[in-house]
Amino acid sequence: QPRRGRDSVSTVPQEWTSFARMLNLYGFKKMSRTPRLGSAASRAAAAQVFEHPHFSRDSAELHLVARRTKKKASAADDAAAARAAEIEAMRTAEIESHRAPVVELERRLSKLEVENASLRARLRGYEGDVDSEA
Repeated sequence: QPRRGRDSVSTVPQEWTSFARMLNLYGFKKMSRTPRLGSAASRAAAAQVFEHPHFSRDSAELHLVARRTKKKASAADDAAAARAAEIEAMRTAEIESHRAPVVELERRLSKLEVENASLRARLRGYEGDVDSEA
């Protein structure tokens, strides 16, 4: 029966657990209609009702909104992602630790290149004086 503009899905497939998981992936929610008391057989035989706000027998276009949700990452996936982020952070920190010495060495190199050019000019001047005396 529809509730608040929603319709329900009523079916009993062979692989119930798998089917219920698929319904959950598409946003269907199980309505609590199964009896809590009684034997396991009577609880298993009771109808289970799933509802979705965009599933309606009367509106053909509303079902297009019902999309499969992404699978949640497992704990192993989360741990691997955290480790990868940690390694990347360590690499970044190592690169940053080398940046200041590199900048200092580049500054010193530039200063030495200027000094070298000055010394070469002085040397050419001395060589010119020696040639003019000879």
